[in-house]
Amino acid sequence: MTFHFIGIAGTGMRPLALLALARGQQITGSDRLFDQGGASAIRGQLEAAGARIVPQDGAGVVRGLEAVVVSSAIELQVPDYLRAKELASPSSTAPSFWRASALICEPWQWPAPAANRRSQR
Repeated sequence: MTFHFIGIAGTGMRPLALLALARGQQITGSDRLFDQGGASAIRGQLEAAGARIVPQDGAGVVRGLEAVVVSSAIELQVPDYLRAKELASPSSTAPSFWRASALICEPWQWPAPAANRRSQR
């Protein structure tokens, strides 16, 4: 499965993308910081983990994506977002993606891997 992250450099999106990569998902992503030449350390971290970073010009949103994961920090005029709407791509906010991708488990789904367990206190 391939997911495209709009705003992948963000503090909420980057860990989510890295976790998905660690679980074997294919990730593409864009961020205006990268387009402006910034956040090179973050970009390097994502690319080293296997993410394919593309310009935020709409070209990274293609048919066949499992979903487009949208940061709450992006504006509705961002070309990637407009392209996702044009293609009627399934889209998700970061919190919804966490649940839908089973990256976390709800307490009633235990036993979960130890790293995913929440305290019951």
